[in-house]
Amino acid sequence: MVTMHASTILEDFMDKLREADKSFLLLDYDGTLAPFTIDRDRAIPYPGVRTLLQQIMRTGRVRVGLISGRPCGEVAKLLDLQTMPEIWGAHGWQRLLPDGSCTRYVMEEEDRDALAVAATWISALGYAHLAERKQSGVAIHWRGLPEEDIRAIQAAIKSATLPSLCAQRMLLRNFNGGIELQLRTRTKATVIDSLLEESGAQTPVAYVGDDQTDEDAFRALGNRGLRILVGRDISNTRADILLRPPEELLDFLLRWLLACGGTQ
Repeated sequence: MVTMHASTILEDFMDKLREADKSFLLLDYDGTLAPFTIDRDRAIPYPGVRTLLQQIMRTGRVRVGLISGRPCGEVAKLLDLQTMPEIWGAHGWQRLLPDGSCTRYVMEEEDRDALAVAATWISALGYAHLAERKQSGVAIHWRGLPEEDIRAIQAAIKSATLPSLCAQRMLLRNFNGGIELQLRTRTKATVIDSLLEESGAQTPVAYVGDDQTDEDAFRALGNRGLRILVGRDISNTRADILLRPPEELLDFLLRWLLACGGTQ
């Protein structure tokens, strides 16, 4: 369970929700709403998450947004809700609104070149078969591999020289089950900045995430809202509180629902 200090923080936030006409719930997907799986196409939400999110949106008092490294379409398909939340995909390069309209942000030529160089670099290291090229970067997935193979990949990447264009335009980020070269131009932090500009200064905001890319969002949110880490360890994070999945995550969503006038 959360610490007493964290419990106080959470109670204070719930008090704000009860008093507010509108609130803003922002969430990561993989590792937050859904457990990690070897087959990424089967990463469905924890049981109960879909129902609670649907009920939260139906209160009419909560704007729900998902911010993921996946493309918007993948998130929408896995989430599989009758009423869809707003979805930011590819770490902010795509934005899918509930009405189905989608915005894809224009990429600078230098970013496109950096993506190509990154893919070539990973191929030269011998890991093209593990690579996923995204709009936002290039990832190497090792979930399910033997530990000795994972250590070998990590050592090879650590000892290799990153191409200068990639070093200038990209971030080398760890995530649960792999490592990714991610473009610096748009991150979860830039998404948070945009969304905070759209919300009123008094609107209660929370962001829920689980990994290094979510630390970008925590940093951007700062003291403006509640920062929640889903996982088992709260060390080395900017998060205010820790929720252990799935029970504490579901309890948090239920409390949000009830605070906004919904019923179980």
